[in-house]
Amino acid sequence: GSDWVWGSDPWTVDTWVYNDNQSTLTRLFSYIGAGPVYGLYCRPSGQFYYGGYSPALSLDGFDVDYADNTWTHLAWDYDGSGTARSYANGVVQKTQTGISGSGTDASATFRIGNASTSSQYYIGYMDEIRVSKGIARYEGAFTPPTEGYGVTSTNAAGSYTSTTETASATVSEM
Repeated sequence: GSDWVWGSDPWTVDTWVYNDNQSTLTRLFSYIGAGPVYGLYCRPSGQFYYGGYSPALSLDGFDVDYADNTWTHLAWDYDGSGTARSYANGVVQKTQTGISGSGTDASATFRIGNASTSSQYYIGYMDEIRVSKGIARYEGAFTPPTEGYGVTSTNAAGSYTSTTETASATVSEM
């Protein structure tokens, strides 16, 4: 639907992935419609590959080496002004400038973990999958988040003693 039509506005896609010994080409995500086709592939030769095209917008592909059984943070952003970047663990892997047009197709389906043909299933784990429409979150090197997106933690001052437990419990941080 129209929620997935990013047009020429800024956007960001990021996630943590953990590969479990890939033996075939798999997809972490894909966006395939009548015009645009975008996807993040995991090659058995040890690279993540992102590529995409549409009649109006073309993003160059990039390869990032990975190690099996290791968490890796991957991200892509587009600033809405013609520059797109790809990242692995917060390090810029590729920058593409001079992009114009838009990648729109309201009939396209955004899939996580496979392609539109019910094949190329991803083997591994994904965590904190985030697709942001209207914002390029990074626009340069960054430190990947170590907590869930949107999580904030604060410490309370003082001590709290529970009186509702059957056994006494004291907490010094909350």
